Amino acid sequence: MIVGSQPAFPKQQSTGRTRKDIYKAEYAEAKKGGERFFPETVFKDAVVALIVFAAIVLLAVFVPVELDAVADPTSTTYNPRPEWYFLFLFQFLKYFPGSLESLAAAVIPGLVIIFLILLPFLDTREERHPVHRLEVTVTAIGAIAVVVFLSVLGAVSPSVNPPQESRETTQGRRLYTQLQCAYCHSINGIGGAVGPDLAVVTRGLAESDIAQYLRNPAAMIPKTLHPKLQFTSGELTALSAYLASLGAVPTYTAEAPKLFQQHCAACHRIAGTGGTVGPDLSAVGSFRSAVFLNGFIANPKAANPASAMPAFDRTLSAAQIADLANYLAAQRGAPAPPATPAPLPVPATPRAASFARDVMPLLQRSCLPCHGSAAQGGLNVTTYNSLMTTGAHAPTISAGQADNSLLYGVLVGPSSGVPQMPPGGAAVPPDQLKLVRDWINEGARNN
Repeated sequence: MIVGSQPAFPKQQSTGRTRKDIYKAEYAEAKKGGERFFPETVFKDAVVALIVFAAIVLLAVFVPVELDAVADPTSTTYNPRPEWYFLFLFQFLKYFPGSLESLAAAVIPGLVIIFLILLPFLDTREERHPVHRLEVTVTAIGAIAVVVFLSVLGAVSPSVNPPQESRETTQGRRLYTQLQCAYCHSINGIGGAVGPDLAVVTRGLAESDIAQYLRNPAAMIPKTLHPKLQFTSGELTALSAYLASLGAVPTYTAEAPKLFQQHCAACHRIAGTGGTVGPDLSAVGSFRSAVFLNGFIANPKAANPASAMPAFDRTLSAAQIADLANYLAAQRGAPAPPATPAPLPVPATPRAASFARDVMPLLQRSCLPCHGSAAQGGLNVTTYNSLMTTGAHAPTISAGQADNSLLYGVLVGPSSGVPQMPPGGAAVPPDQLKLVRDWINEGARNN
């Protein structure tokens, strides 16, 4: 096979031959002076492919793709941005309401692709010069212009959720991900378990304290396992700013406590004031971030489909929900004990202990805030099946053996040899402990 340049279509001549015949003759003549496809053209293609491959390898080694933070489905502040080659579609979707999103994302692009596939069969004209095919040329240039225009708009479009942190904090967040700190540390319970939760240990620390520790961990804590890392001054400032922000108490307006009293206090309480239908929120900021609380207040069922709490996204404005979430995230004291503990009634006549009647209400009051859908320590107590099968030390219940059951042990407290749960909470009344003990010793049935 010979590769050569294709001549333009000649003008019609009065020789009795058609334009197509003339073209074929001239094309055959032009091919005689061309080069062979193999090995000349193949060699050139191989050299170019090798150069492109080497460039990609060098970019991958010296300019690696930057990793973002671990995805948080409850976040209401994340600003998604696609890669540059999808920015036009990202911007295009903004002009369609949610009900028509599939039309913009799939139907219209699909029709364009089908049109391009069919175009060679629809346009069979012999002339190929762009000047002589103005309608096709103008359409192509117009389509490219629209894609470029939409891409530019998508690149410069403002963030839906403007960042509410300093530049140093943002850089520190990125550095935290690049250094893979989450392998050892967690933030609000999300991450590794080798080191402490950074949202807890940084509480009340100044940036200078954190920077001093990061500079030389062993100088402050001689037996620490934390390695001594080499930071530039800019990296140290950024990482210290980010870690300090984790322990910082969120700020809220004077309206936030009023919003709580108006919309939340009927079911929840803080510092001993409020209802008892829902969990005590006196220490909710110790294990829930403002970001999570914001999303949960707006739509609880998105995080916990079994939640009985109503959604407030149509009752409160976005600013009010954010203010209320900050107020709750600032609550980091110990939950207050009930003013008058209400023990479950124990009838005089013996009866079998019931999971639904005797055990589940206690779990909902004492355990659900930490071991609901969040499942701290892997334990989920929302249902009988999850209680019996989940947890880092599963099974937490040994049917017929209350004294060997971890669940009963943590309810009893230190006298059983394990810490009392919940931490800092009120002790479980003896008559309720007896019901749990009886239920386990009677076989821990789902009754």
